[in-house]
Order: sequence, then C-alpha cells, then structure tokens
Amino acid sequence: MLHLRQSAGAGVTGTIDWIDQYRFADLRAGISESGMKFSFTLLDAKVSFQGEIGPHDNTITGTWTTHEASGPPVFTRKAGMGPN
Repeated sequence: MLHLRQSAGAGVTGTIDWIDQYRFADLRAGISESGMKFSFTLLDAKVSFQGEIGPHDNTITGTWTTHEASGPPVFTRKAGMGPN
C-alpha cells in the first residue's frame, strides 16, 4: 500500500506498507518527481520503482524492481481519497 502526500515546501512525502510481510518503510528521503515522472528507492530493502503519474493523478504505473525480480505494478487511488 502506497501513501503519498504533497506538502508545501517539502515536496512529496510518503510511506509504503507490505501488508503480507508486516513491513513498513518511510519514503521521505527516497522520492523523486519531475513532471509526470515518479520514482523512489528503498536501499535497505533493495527495492526501486520508476514510473509515471496517470491522468487526473489517479494512477501511478511503472516498474517495481527488487533484488529478486521486477514487475509492472499499478498503484490506484482509493475511491473517496482526493488529492492532498
């Protein structure tokens, strides 16, 4: 589960939860955005994501890479959760 927040002066901050693994990570230091491009890296977990923000800011698609494999996740805004 990806949680993102746009903060004045701080840019984008966020966290990610691995519900099935009972893990949590703070993305504060690892998020990069430029226009519609979006990426983050978790060095401790050897995980990175590179992608693009979709129309109306409702999806983020891209490539999720770990030390084990990579894949094409789609993060979708939960209904009722508007932009911050």
